[in-house]
Amino acid sequence: MVGFKRKTTLLGEQDRPENIALYSLSRAYECYEGRAIHGIRSRASLREVPPLLESAGCIHRLFGPVTMQRPMTIKSQGRGGSIGPSILKLSKRPRGQLVRRVCEALEARYRSPRHGNPRKPIDDLIYIILSNKTGPNMAGSVYAALKSRFESWDEVPRHRNSVLERILRPAGLSRIKSAQIRAALKQTRSDFGSCCLRRLAKLPTNDAESYLTSLPGVSDKVAKCVLMYTCGAQVLPIDAHVHRIARRLGWTIRKRADQCHSELESLVPHQRRYAFHVNCVAHGRLICRPSNPDCRACCIKKYCDYNKHVVK
Repeated sequence: MVGFKRKTTLLGEQDRPENIALYSLSRAYECYEGRAIHGIRSRASLREVPPLLESAGCIHRLFGPVTMQRPMTIKSQGRGGSIGPSILKLSKRPRGQLVRRVCEALEARYRSPRHGNPRKPIDDLIYIILSNKTGPNMAGSVYAALKSRFESWDEVPRHRNSVLERILRPAGLSRIKSAQIRAALKQTRSDFGSCCLRRLAKLPTNDAESYLTSLPGVSDKVAKCVLMYTCGAQVLPIDAHVHRIARRLGWTIRKRADQCHSELESLVPHQRRYAFHVNCVAHGRLICRPSNPDCRACCIKKYCDYNKHVVK
């Protein structure tokens, strides 16, 4: 549902011209939102939008400017009636049981694939930076090209940025990624004498994460991925797939993945975090896609708010 406000309040019955126009504009927005934003099939076709917008055009001609408010979204009610994730309606024990069942269902389906991440921290750091906004196949191909071009990572900062940028171009964002990689390698060489991050495994997880996020271009997600894949740290990186699945399950209402790390880490037990992350990545790529998710084939649909309340 979309709310609208005029500079002067509109009063009258539903069949007044201005209210018909408001309804037309609201309906057009719903048609577009249903298909393009939520990724589900709206009952109305997108072909319905242009005539609706044409009908709504009389608002400006007859009644002056109208401003559209942000669309209202229905959020789950948490404990005590507060707005929050639906999982918070459960007490601690049932909540833990629900998380365990979801984790077990994902594990039974996907068996914790590693997704091709390297096993050395510095290698994985470069790989994850490359994979940002890039498909896994392309990221793996460009990473292999980098490894074949340079005998060691210590050689990379000695070359011009244009050399690295040329290799990274197929993966996209080559200018940004090449600058981030060179800066991160320069910093690690300055701190440790060489481009190597083996010492991270000996540090407490919080200290290792703090060091990684101090490097250029390294976000919380990237740091947690490096520590989880290569140092055995029991952390939970929240990427786009994990965030999307958690939102659809009703585990978070936050709109950005980088806002959810602490919230979701508090839900998922330490020993299940690695499997939950890698299985969500697999599930997000195969089934729980951003648009047109295959809910009929989903192994966790019976626990999913999206499947219960949105899918028809």
